[in-house]
Amino acid sequence: MHVFATRDLINFSEDYFFDAQTFARSFELLDGDSYFGLGCDAELLHPHTDRILKITASALGSRP
Repeated sequence: MHVFATRDLINFSEDYFFDAQTFARSFELLDGDSYFGLGCDAELLHPHTDRILKITASALGSRP
C-alpha cells in the first residue's frame, strides 16, 4: 500500500509504503500514528476485512 502526502492538492509525494492483505477503506492520523481500516468489495468478503493496521510515528522515523 502506498501512502502519498500533499500540501497543495497539486503536488504529491510518496510518504511511505507497506504490504497489506487487502485495500484500505479508511484512514486516520492521530497523534502522528497512522491507522488503516481494511476493507473488501461487497461481492467478495476478504478474511482480513475489518482489521485495523497501526503504523506508529516512531516506526516511520522523521518525516517532513
